[in-house]
Amino acid sequence: MSVFPSKPNALQEIFQRSKPLIGTIHCLPFPGSPRYENQSIDEVVSHAVEEGLRYRQGGMDGLIVENGWDLPFSRPEDIGFETVAAMSVVANAVREATKLPIGINLLANGAFPGIAVAKAV
Repeated sequence: MSVFPSKPNALQEIFQRSKPLIGTIHCLPFPGSPRYENQSIDEVVSHAVEEGLRYRQGGMDGLIVENGWDLPFSRPEDIGFETVAAMSVVANAVREATKLPIGINLLANGAFPGIAVAKAV
């Protein structure tokens, strides 16, 4: 018996299972990041969508989309509008293509920009 009242389990509610499998899409560098090499946004989107579709085919229940190649990561207050815009476009394309629930992770610790992307997507 627990001393604390039980809390709702958000993952259980979203995925209808107690231990969902969630894959992480590490996006190519976004415009404005040090490693960005002038790829078109279409190339960045295509890469992320292909990863998402592979994860879905492999049986994942959901996905996290993150700007994993925007190295070195910006401080939260330095995450630019171009990063938020690119992540919004990419995450929406992944969501549309895979039909899986997605989460957003703007590295490093970009909570407010990440919430903005999640609301847009």
